[in-house]
Amino acid sequence: MGQKYTSGDGCETEIGGSREDKLSLSGHFPIFKTSILPQPNVNGDFGSWYWNPRLAEGYLSPAFRKTCGIDPNGLDDFFEQFSRILHADDRDEVMALMHNHHANGVGYCTEKRISVDAEHSSYRWVRLRGFSDVDANGVIRLVGGAIEDITHEHAVSQYIDESDNRFATMVETALFPLVITRMSDRSVVYFNSKAKEIFGVQNLVDGAFSVSDFFVDPSDLDDIRADLIASGEVTGRECMLKSYTGTPLWMLLSCNMIDIDGERCSSVILHDVTAQKTLELRLREQARMDVLTDLNNRKAFYENLDVAIDRSARGNEGFALLLLDLDKFKQVNDTLGHGAGDVLLIETARRLEKCLRRGDVVARLGGDEFAIIAGQLKDQARLAALAEKIVATLSEPIFLGEVEVSIGCSIGISVHLTGTADGSELMRHADIALYKAKDDVTTSYRLFDEELSVQVRERALIERELHTAVSHEKFHVVFQPRVDAHSREVIAGEALVRWNNPRAGLVSPDKFIPIAEENGLIVDIGRQVLRATAAQIAQWSAEGLNPVPISVNMSAVHFLRADVVEDVQKVLEEFSISSHFLQIEVTESTLIHDQERVLRQIDLLVEMGCEVMLDDFGTGYSSLSFLHRFAVSTLKIDRSFVEGLMVQDQAPLAKQIVDLGLALHLRIIAEGVELEGQADILAALGCHELQGFLFHKPSDAETFGALLSEKRPGYQNEMIGRG
Repeated sequence: MGQKYTSGDGCETEIGGSREDKLSLSGHFPIFKTSILPQPNVNGDFGSWYWNPRLAEGYLSPAFRKTCGIDPNGLDDFFEQFSRILHADDRDEVMALMHNHHANGVGYCTEKRISVDAEHSSYRWVRLRGFSDVDANGVIRLVGGAIEDITHEHAVSQYIDESDNRFATMVETALFPLVITRMSDRSVVYFNSKAKEIFGVQNLVDGAFSVSDFFVDPSDLDDIRADLIASGEVTGRECMLKSYTGTPLWMLLSCNMIDIDGERCSSVILHDVTAQKTLELRLREQARMDVLTDLNNRKAFYENLDVAIDRSARGNEGFALLLLDLDKFKQVNDTLGHGAGDVLLIETARRLEKCLRRGDVVARLGGDEFAIIAGQLKDQARLAALAEKIVATLSEPIFLGEVEVSIGCSIGISVHLTGTADGSELMRHADIALYKAKDDVTTSYRLFDEELSVQVRERALIERELHTAVSHEKFHVVFQPRVDAHSREVIAGEALVRWNNPRAGLVSPDKFIPIAEENGLIVDIGRQVLRATAAQIAQWSAEGLNPVPISVNMSAVHFLRADVVEDVQKVLEEFSISSHFLQIEVTESTLIHDQERVLRQIDLLVEMGCEVMLDDFGTGYSSLSFLHRFAVSTLKIDRSFVEGLMVQDQAPLAKQIVDLGLALHLRIIAEGVELEGQADILAALGCHELQGFLFHKPSDAETFGALLSEKRPGYQNEMIGRG
């Protein structure tokens, strides 16, 4: 059951009810028996509805149901019911308007008739209005509308036409405002009582007021006058007016040209839609707000960014764009739950607001990513002071339930100067600076500068060349042996990808692999390495050598965007090699993302007979929680721990990792071994295999094959038995 909510007209409804409460208007738009969103606080003198297609949530007010004569407990055929109560002469037009509104977001305002009894013997006039909120891509985010009984207005108009003798009385006492103005000098000739009340006018002296006094935007008046002169009438024009004291009023105007004593005048009937417009503006504002933090959302942020760029270009005033990520947000989510993560995001929003000035803009772009527009701020010293203030504020401890946590943030900053970068370029520069700040252990923020600009251009060039290299399969594979920790005999190897760039020469994998992972090219690269490795194992076997298992590194992106199992199975079948000869290396970061998908693929790889190895073990923070769940059989100790073996304070770390792996009955491989002392210690600690320059550097297939020819006979069967 959902929560109870009482609307402005006293109707108690339930929020967040079961999905069985949702009904459908013959497939056109769903309506609910109960409100899913908080009901608007309006006067209740009109019926309203709104619908959010993305969330499949909406609201149909009791006043709407009452006006249409529809039973709240019988909404299953609402669309048909509403069609049936329309006057036959109006039905097709209204239904076409409503269909176009819901399908294309086209608003409407029309006055039509609906029946008030089952026999359709009498009708009442209603005003139907529809509005929508559409994003920059034309996607409808929200549709809504209102219905109001205007039978009295039509009766008055008809009565005036039929009986001029009663004109003055009826018009003066009408429940709607009516104003008469001169076309020649725009002076107001007449206010009826309702108009005087709304506009705050007590006594009218001919010529004392100009119609211009009551328009907020003079261009609205100019447009209405032009249309009135051209056609003699204007209907359903929505404008913002103001009372004599300046109170804003949203009005729907209908104007007709009339003749008074030979002088052209305009009679203006006004309909106060302030309540409806307030609701509409409120819903539009909600579409620009982050639901969790009440900050600007991504859409609102980009709108503010465009405004800031335009203001900077016109006013010769620069501004700064700051992008920031929380440093430990994922760790909080994983260990304390998403509820704690939400509390952390809300508190982050409040702290950021306190750091900024009145005119600055802060937004949540999604996840733990926030953005700030700091106006008139381009001095590096002031920027540094602001960044340090933000970092210090966000680093202050916060209690999440009974747990106290301290998080920091990384900030990337780009500056807009007059006539420089557009919004997308500014965002890209700030994002690059943020990326560098995350990599830099000496600071939490980084300003985009010329050095980074050079790096950006080089990165963009590398990315373009990377696309070409992938499409033309310009990568090659080298093999680094792994040796038995005690006998030092070659018992396995690792396939390593290399890229010889025609322009830049040999590009380090540390440089092009991250780029390939970001743009998804790593999947194709991984497939090429898999295929090249399998082909080489088959060739060694055909040459009469004794192949050994070769491990291939598979990116987390490959597991998440493709099917590693399918790709491995394909190369095993193509080259007719045993799965025991193809090992798969995964990193701890692979296990963190979409664990069910990764777990399923790892289990299938093991079932196929492929050994799965956990690479760079010890560099992540969630290692222990994954070792029991994922079917890895081997740990590769990261080279940073191997380097620390010869340092007194760091030596115990490697021992602890080895002891942990042995306690879990895992095979232990140490990589990055470059000194004889390191090898001796690792062997004594219990490592099974060693890998590093001390024994062999990565080499081509021919050199590696020569090492295989030196292996003792029968070792192939021994390795298969061990797998």
